[in-house]
Amino acid sequence: MKLNRFIFVLIAIVGNLILSVLLSLIAGFLSEEALDISFFKDQSLIVIFLISVVFAPIFETLVFQYVIIEGVYFLMKMNKKSFLIGIVLSSILFGLSHFYNWIYVFLATIQGISFALVYNVAKKRKDMSPFIITWVTHIFLNVFAFLMNDIFSVDFP
Repeated sequence: MKLNRFIFVLIAIVGNLILSVLLSLIAGFLSEEALDISFFKDQSLIVIFLISVVFAPIFETLVFQYVIIEGVYFLMKMNKKSFLIGIVLSSILFGLSHFYNWIYVFLATIQGISFALVYNVAKKRKDMSPFIITWVTHIFLNVFAFLMNDIFSVDFP
């Protein structure tokens, strides 16, 4: 069954937000420092917002979903194997690019799987841009994280 475009985008955004909260709760139980990003420690809210909400989502979607997944499809002539390889490669590299600590890499890899799946499902649809949908989903996730971590200072267990 093909979902309405709006419903698909809503599911992508809400699903990623729920996944992010669950992963944050798990990380909080594993280690108090798991979600600590020292890079942002001495930065202003404007700098944090610009980096995490404006620049990172477009750059990461471009590199980790568009370039990697499309590159794998191009090199492997888009088949079931390339689908899996694209998701795995994209997700692992996405996770490694978030190397604040090993727990964070693991969490980002899981989130990368979700972004890669959104990209691939949107790609199969002919009524939307997989890049735009994944980018918008990533923006919403980072806005949520920015609000929880930097504005409201919500600490997960």
